[in-house]
Amino acid sequence: MVWTNRTIRTSFRSSRIAAVATVTKTLLNYYLANRQPGETLGYFHRRIGVEAILDQLKHNRETAPLMEKTYDHPNRVRIVKTKTPSVAGG
Repeated sequence: MVWTNRTIRTSFRSSRIAAVATVTKTLLNYYLANRQPGETLGYFHRRIGVEAILDQLKHNRETAPLMEKTYDHPNRVRIVKTKTPSVAGG
């Protein structure tokens, strides 16, 4: 097989789509197993919080490899929000 830029892009795109499906399936199964009666997916995620969601993804055998890049890594870019100085004028 000859690898072209298009083949690589298509392969990368397909693997990203598969990853989205895996993460979605994991989150939906977690929701179905742990929701309260009448609780919607959005309320469930708000109730358990971001840390619990990430913890579930990090410890699930299917999604753990995808989450490795979210761990602290020496080359990880961190975005720091700063206040924009107000413009004095008048």
